[in-house]
Amino acid sequence: MNVALVVLLMVTVITESHMRLLIWRKNGLGRLSGRAHLGYTLPAVVPSLAMLLPPFRLPVFYLLFFLLCALQERIVPTPKHMFNYSVRMRFAVFGCIHMTVLGLMSLILARWDSDLVVDRGVMLSTSAAFAMLLTAAIKCTSLLSQSRMDFQIEPEEQRDFRHLYSFLNLTVAYLFLQAGLSQFRFPVDPHMAVLLCSNLITLIYISCYLISLTEILRKFHAENSYYSLSASLMASNLRLDTLRSNAHFDNLTGARSRGFALQALNQLIRYQTAFSMAYLDLNGLKKINDTLGHAAGDAYLRRFAASVQKQIRDTDILARIGGDEFLLILLGCSRDNAEKRLDVIRRRMAEDIDQFAFGAGVVESSEADNLEDLLSLADQRMYSDKKRGEEVAV
Repeated sequence: MNVALVVLLMVTVITESHMRLLIWRKNGLGRLSGRAHLGYTLPAVVPSLAMLLPPFRLPVFYLLFFLLCALQERIVPTPKHMFNYSVRMRFAVFGCIHMTVLGLMSLILARWDSDLVVDRGVMLSTSAAFAMLLTAAIKCTSLLSQSRMDFQIEPEEQRDFRHLYSFLNLTVAYLFLQAGLSQFRFPVDPHMAVLLCSNLITLIYISCYLISLTEILRKFHAENSYYSLSASLMASNLRLDTLRSNAHFDNLTGARSRGFALQALNQLIRYQTAFSMAYLDLNGLKKINDTLGHAAGDAYLRRFAASVQKQIRDTDILARIGGDEFLLILLGCSRDNAEKRLDVIRRRMAEDIDQFAFGAGVVESSEADNLEDLLSLADQRMYSDKKRGEEVAV
C-alpha cells in the first residue's frame, strides 16, 4: 500500500513540476533541451522515496522537496535576484496546502471513527499526493485562464519587499518546525498546541504585512507628491510660456509687440542681415475715438493690422509699437522695393471699405550703423510723408 501511494506521489510531484514548465513556456521562455527535461523530471522521484523512510518521513520529505525546488529553479532560467524568492514561495505554497489537507484528513478521520488506527506513512503519503494534485490544479487553472503566472520584483524594488521576504522565511521555518514536531507525542493536547502556534505565527505574519504595507504606502505617497509637484511645475512652465508668448504679441491687434520688434531688429543688425524697415502712422484714429468711441478705434486698429498682415510675406514682421504707430520689417528687401510694396498696400487699402490711410517712412539697414539712428531716420521720413499727404489733400 505504501509503495502504491509513493508511486502516486511521484506522479503528482512530476505533474506539478511539468506544469511549472508549461507556465514558463507560456510566459515566453524558450524551449528546453531534452537533457534539461530529464534533469527536471528525475529529481522529483527523490522526495517521494522519503515516505518509505520511517520514522521521520515528513521532515525528510519537506527537506528533499525544498532542495528539489532549488535544483529545478537552477535548471529553468530564473533571474538571479528572484532565485531565493521563487524557491521559498514554491515550497511555502505547497507546504501550506499540504498542512491544510493533512489537518482536514485528521479531522475527518477523527469524526468518522475516533478508534480508527491509520498508518502514519499512508496518511502522510496520501495527504502529500492530494496537496500536489491541488497545487498542480491551481497552476493548471491559472494557465487555462490565460493569466500570467509570474511575479517579477526588480532588484531596486527588493528593499520595499524585505518584510514580505521575512514573512516568507517565517512560513518556511514554521512548516519545517511543524513537520518536525508532528513526529513526536506531547503530554498536552495537540490541538491546543497547534492552535497556539498557528495564532502566534499569524500575529507575526500580520505584523510583517502591516510593516510592509506601511512602507509601500509611504513610498506611494512620496511618488504621488513627486508627480503632483511635477504636474504643478509643468503647469507653471506652460503659464510661463504663455506669458512669454503674450509678451511677443500685441494683445489688441495680434501684431508683434514693440519688444519683439526691437529684439528682432537688434539681431538683424548684429548679424548684418539685409532688410528694410517702414515706420507706419495710421491716419484718422483720433477722429474715430472722439466721435465713435475708443471701442470703434480699437476695432479700426485691428482691421488695419489684419489688412497689412494679409499683404506681407510670412518672413516679414508687422509690429505695433504704440498707439496708431506700427513697424513693418521686410527681410532681404531694398528701400526701393520696400516703397513699391508700400504703394501696392496703399492702393489696395484705398479700395477697402475702411479706406485706411497712413504715413510711411522707409529706411534700409545699410543707411545707419545702429537701431536708434535707423528709427530716428524712419520717423523723420514718416512725418515728411504725412506732411506731403496733407498738402496733396488740401
